[in-house]
Amino acid sequence: GVDASAGLGWGCCDQDAVDGGSFPSTCVGMQTYSEFQDACGDPAPECAAEWSTYIECVYAEVVDVINGDLTGAAPLNCDLNCTATYYS
Repeated sequence: GVDASAGLGWGCCDQDAVDGGSFPSTCVGMQTYSEFQDACGDPAPECAAEWSTYIECVYAEVVDVINGDLTGAAPLNCDLNCTATYYS
């Protein structure tokens, strides 16, 4: 599988986790996923925009991995946002 953890020290894209269904399978679920929210964290204001963009990018890779596993299902097209806890 694709490893999009990018050196953060946690396996955000461990193939067993994806296969085991422990990742959310909806965009709302992914947006509110605790690991995503934790990764977004509370960065220093001077680098918050860059950090948020980076984490959103990492999790976009996660969504790609999930899409690869959702055989026959509609692919997720999530616009994840570190500054939003929930989609309105």
